[in-house]
Amino acid sequence: MLGAQISTAQIIDSTFGVYGITNTSFIAGQAEACQSIALQPDGMIVAGGNSKSATGLHQFVLARYDTSGVLDNTFGTAGKVITPNAGIGNQLKHVALQPDGKILAVGIAQTAPFSPWTTLLMRYNSNGTLDNTFGINGRVTTAVGTKADAYKVLIQPDNKILICGTQYDDNYYILVRYNANGTIDNSFGTGGIVQFGQFGTGTGLALQPDGKILVSGEFWGTVVLNGPNSGVARHNADGSVDHSFGNNGVCYISALGPGDNLWGGHDLKVLPDGKILLAVYGNSGSLAQKPAVVRITSGGQRDMSFGTSGFASTSHTTFNAPCEEMAIQPDGKILLVGNIVTTNITQKDSFFVSRFDTSGAPDVTFGVAGRLSVALGTTGSNASTILLQPNGKFVVGGMLPPFSSSNFALYRYRYATPVINNVKDVLNSEVFELYPNPAGDRFYVKMNAGTGEGMLSIVDLMGKRVLYTMINDAEPIDISGLAAGTYVVTLSVAGSTGKRLLVRAGR
Repeated sequence: MLGAQISTAQIIDSTFGVYGITNTSFIAGQAEACQSIALQPDGMIVAGGNSKSATGLHQFVLARYDTSGVLDNTFGTAGKVITPNAGIGNQLKHVALQPDGKILAVGIAQTAPFSPWTTLLMRYNSNGTLDNTFGINGRVTTAVGTKADAYKVLIQPDNKILICGTQYDDNYYILVRYNANGTIDNSFGTGGIVQFGQFGTGTGLALQPDGKILVSGEFWGTVVLNGPNSGVARHNADGSVDHSFGNNGVCYISALGPGDNLWGGHDLKVLPDGKILLAVYGNSGSLAQKPAVVRITSGGQRDMSFGTSGFASTSHTTFNAPCEEMAIQPDGKILLVGNIVTTNITQKDSFFVSRFDTSGAPDVTFGVAGRLSVALGTTGSNASTILLQPNGKFVVGGMLPPFSSSNFALYRYRYATPVINNVKDVLNSEVFELYPNPAGDRFYVKMNAGTGEGMLSIVDLMGKRVLYTMINDAEPIDISGLAAGTYVVTLSVAGSTGKRLLVRAGR
């Protein structure tokens, strides 16, 4: 039965960049990629990522685009910022915008190949210059052991800055909190730092409305024998573990199926009802990986009412499909972005965006069976981040390889305007009837508003006209060339015009 609403489909937004894509080069011939994107209140997009220097070391890069995907010449140099690494390899992982328009970028600082590395937090003014009031010339590093990175950054309502990452000496996740000027907040944890020995990584970070802190990642614990596994931990506002959450402060998420490993935890989101979404992916010891979203109750238990035993996933069976980030639509639907690395050398790597409804079921109105896959460039494309815009469009950030290197790229998608929004309005037409419906290779029209010739038009639900012809009453209309699906039939006869839905049955 046809529902009351006709859903729209996603297509590349040709009004953005060049045919829906921005392809930005910072240093010619170097490998470059977008890692994170953020939206300003005025609609401009700030994107951060990495480019290699002439010496082959990574360095932070930023770009700002206007609402149509054109570089903003008031930002940095011609819309771009390259932060010299001065012989230090810096890898950006995430960007966040302060309420005053300043930009935070977080990642890793390494003095030389194979040397110790530290967390790195940079702050930029809204025009792209380094903020010299923050840390030392806009830069703050924090050594936690000999090897520590930072993966996510967020700004608290009191303007304090929180980062999460991993301390690799002991495979602990870490939290570090700073005051607004970049100094360590000694009221948090021990000397501003929390080290928690439950996870191998700390890659997801979120703040609850009550000020409690959620961290996600992978862990190799004793609660579940097989590993690695993923999970979420909760801390109080002072950094102490909230033992009321999950199992003594941690919600352990075990495998998707018997014998599976569960990886990821790169992103988590807090829903308005307090439940938590976590992006994960599992595998059974082969290269085939299955990305999924797991929902957790506000008390730290897997929500078994979501998807299948708490997991929402689409079908991925022949490739690696690690997932990276999520975005939550205003209607509660979930967008999940990640990468598809094929095992067939004749195929391109690609990225995917999957969409799930609020129950955890794949949204079959999106892409193919709930998943959109994109392979562009000479060797394919990948994605690291997704941003939902207020107008419903979404932007994916990643890498687009041209012939000799790879470039920092953004892709924007929009939902095409449907021909109709309410099926009931169409079915009320009294001008004509059509039969049979659903139809096979042909259907007939019975005119109720007059006799003689009428002008008949058939369009698909995205507005593309597939047939336009004059017809007589009871004349058969050949639709053998149309794909199975739903169409809108418009007939104008004797000064009256009506519309009806036609279902072209499958063969």
